[in-house]
Amino acid sequence: MRIRFIGLAFAGAVSLTAAGALAQAEAERRLDAAIERLRAAIGPDARITMTGRQIDPVSGRARLLGVVVSDGTDRLNVAEVTVIDLAEDRLGRAEFRQISGEFGKDEQMQVARLTLAGLPLPAAGARFAPATLSLGQIEAEGVSASSAANGRLALARFGIEGYAPGTLRAGRLEGLTFQGSGGNQASFSLARLTLAGLTVPTPDKAPDPRSFAAEQVALEGLALRDPANQVDLALDRVTLKDWVAGRLTQFALAGLRVAAPMEPLGAGEFRLGRVEASGMDAVAILNAISDGLQMPDPSPGVPQRLEAESMTLTIAGRHLAAIGRIELEGTLDATGLATGGFAIEGVSVAPPAGSAAFLEGLGYAEILGGIGLDASARREDGMLDVESLAIGWEEAGTLALAVQVAGLPATTPGTKLDTDRYTEQLMAARLGGLTLRWEEAGLLGRALAQQARGQRVTEAQLREQWAQMALAMPLPGQPPAAAPAPGPRGRAAPAPAPAAGKDSADVFAPMRAAIASFIRNPTAIEVVLAPPAPLAFGAMQGLAAVPPAEAVRQLGLSVRIP
Repeated sequence: MRIRFIGLAFAGAVSLTAAGALAQAEAERRLDAAIERLRAAIGPDARITMTGRQIDPVSGRARLLGVVVSDGTDRLNVAEVTVIDLAEDRLGRAEFRQISGEFGKDEQMQVARLTLAGLPLPAAGARFAPATLSLGQIEAEGVSASSAANGRLALARFGIEGYAPGTLRAGRLEGLTFQGSGGNQASFSLARLTLAGLTVPTPDKAPDPRSFAAEQVALEGLALRDPANQVDLALDRVTLKDWVAGRLTQFALAGLRVAAPMEPLGAGEFRLGRVEASGMDAVAILNAISDGLQMPDPSPGVPQRLEAESMTLTIAGRHLAAIGRIELEGTLDATGLATGGFAIEGVSVAPPAGSAAFLEGLGYAEILGGIGLDASARREDGMLDVESLAIGWEEAGTLALAVQVAGLPATTPGTKLDTDRYTEQLMAARLGGLTLRWEEAGLLGRALAQQARGQRVTEAQLREQWAQMALAMPLPGQPPAAAPAPGPRGRAAPAPAPAAGKDSADVFAPMRAAIASFIRNPTAIEVVLAPPAPLAFGAMQGLAAVPPAEAVRQLGLSVRIP
């Protein structure tokens, strides 16, 4: 569709009267001059005709009937035009009714009502230049356009206010639909779009995402269907506020549904109930990522939050995965201490039948659980304290990690990322302690029961067999001479005393005993690193070359039953 031609034709049709208390002859003369000036702006072959016109020489108000603008095979008809406040270089306000257009052989357009205001007019002999065009207001109702090659577009209402190259004060759109030509073409619909405070690229420059800014963008009722590719998308609502550098962006999305093929599994469908994010300078973050720079600091005392609810994925109508809720939050205080964490709840994964023999053999139809993290970090001394990173699996167990690290590399926002230097500094960071804990809730019992059935022995017999295997594990160090007896319930068996005067005692014996005790009575077990002094990560690489007893001592390694 020749949008530029249409805009020029509108301007030409409306700029047809003179302002002020002029005589009728002077008003007619100025109207004719305006028609000629704007006809030339459309093109050398353009024509503007009308069936009648009425001009008030005092107010300058003009009413034009049967306006026709033509240029070659293009033709635009306007039943009635009312023009108010027309100056030599500016159109104050004009209203068009019953617009229809024909462009070439198969393109048509209709507009029930169109209003223009605050439109600067080109100088005599000049054409409209999109790079310098500005507009105070435009409103349209009942818009439709069709093309045999492309399809049909309809728009209930449209309006913008305060447009100048690179900026838009406000805009709105309602009831947009598009249907491609043919029975298997894409279709699109949008119930409502509102815009405020936009900064956009100027028409004479290549699009640049960095030049985009918006105080607010709100979208409702989006639907897209592409039958040829079997894609179906629907979105209830999206809101974006303060997408401006230096401001804290707010984002919200609700009611997302995407359906598309997921071969070879079949037709897939993803649904998302809600997402909300706040407290982040999103523009600065994205610019830093794009430029390879260190991320900007959060605003002190302002929580950064992300929440999402009700995510599901189905394949061929069968549930595959879901997450009930995700919540992330972090806060940086004035001293440089960052605290926060995340929670992922209501996780479920149900692999297609026959694709997870291990899980099916253990009696799990699906994995149910969640993940949680609580941590803090301080820039001053590079301290990181992970109080708990827990991964829970219902009817299986919970794996939890706690770790303390000092001397992590400090980052300076806005500086260039240096991966090699960062890795070097990271190797100098020191491990203060680490605890890895497994709380049994059924996984070991199921594994024992499965193997016991296969070996045709009792679970008790198999449990003791596993315990004896643990006591005889060929871990580094001197192998034990004999399997130690199990210790009291819930505790590891004591380690055998080393031979007098020898440094070759089996330092792994207590660990073997703890593992055996856990197998016999599975409740919880912990692997602990507690170095006598904080140990640099780089120094850990050299522990492979020292005797096992010395490596265990430097790491403070132990396995225990809590």
